[in-house]
Amino acid sequence: MKNKILIFALCFYFTFSISVVVLALSGNISFGMGMGDLAYLASIVLTNIIYLLLFVLKNRIKGFYLDNIIIISIAFLIVFFALSLTFLRGSEYVWNGSILVK
Repeated sequence: MKNKILIFALCFYFTFSISVVVLALSGNISFGMGMGDLAYLASIVLTNIIYLLLFVLKNRIKGFYLDNIIIISIAFLIVFFALSLTFLRGSEYVWNGSILVK
């Protein structure tokens, strides 16, 4: 059961992050930081790589609750990136009530 929850969380995060990267590179959404958006996009890509490696190597890493840590960190990152795209935008594209940049 826990493995199914982990797989669902990973699939949801990968879908969320890929859509954010594609929309940000096409100019439809922004973190509001101008060139600083690239730092957010790089961190999204880096976390995808780290989660993929942890999922592949999770059977070799034992001794602590890796599944729970991954699920909690995924929930935290989704909330953080969603807030960064909306209420916590930077000063170049201030939050105007819309996620999409006009």
